[in-house]
Formats: sequence, C-alpha cells, structure tokens
Amino acid sequence: MLKKTIRTVLMTAVASGALVFAAGCSEDIEGNEQTHPTYVKAKQAREAAKYQDAADLLNDLFSKAPNSAFLHRELAQLYGDNLYDFNRAIYHYERHLELAKTLSEEDKSAVRSYIEAYRKKVAEDVIRSNPQMVPKPEVIDNSAA
Repeated sequence: MLKKTIRTVLMTAVASGALVFAAGCSEDIEGNEQTHPTYVKAKQAREAAKYQDAADLLNDLFSKAPNSAFLHRELAQLYGDNLYDFNRAIYHYERHLELAKTLSEEDKSAVRSYIEAYRKKVAEDVIRSNPQMVPKPEVIDNSAA
C-alpha cells in the first residue's frame, strides 16, 4: 500500500513537472513579433528578395502568435506583392481585418480595397487559364423581325 502511494505521488510530481516545463517552453510573442529573431530573419530574407524563405519564416511564427494581426498583414503583403499568391494574400488580409482591433476606418478601407483587387486578379487568372468558362456573346438575328 505504501509503495503504491509513493508511486502515485511520484507519478503526479513528474506529470506536474512536465506540464510546468511545457508551459514554460511555449513562447507567446504576440505584441512583440517585430523583435523576435525569426521575424528579423524573415525581414532580412524579404529585403534580399528571398520571398519564399521570408514567407516560410513568418508562417513558423504563427505557432508563437497564432492570432497576430501584424503577422497576417506581413504575410498578406508578401504573398500579394512578391509571391503573387493572391488567394493567400486575400486570406491573410481578411484575417488581419478580423484580428486588428485598432484599425482606423481609413486603414480598413485600404485593406478591403487590396482584397477586392486581389479577388479580381484571381478571377482574371481563372478566366485566362480556362477560356472555355467565358460565356460566348449571343448573336441576335434582327432580320426576322
């Protein structure tokens, strides 16, 4: 009985220690993204025109700041301006709008205009790569009237 109690206490202590260790290892950087070493590397990669590397690094930061409006805006700009992945740019701009609590109406309007412009680019790309999807204009025969 005593061995079982000691074992239970030890198991509980080990489990508690593991939880405390895991909690200490999870780093929440929200609000301090710009000073994080991974962000600094991403910024350097973007400045060096290594756009996919920059995107990969910024995406890695989401594990540390999953609700960062700042990171969503950074990725939206990168995907839209440099990688020409307009669907991802739209997604990240939409998330930026959802998460950014202090955006002015002017800034919200600017972001919405980016989203609309990228939606048009996506539609143009679809039409360009699938011309069969474009309806043919109907020919109206006025001679029968």
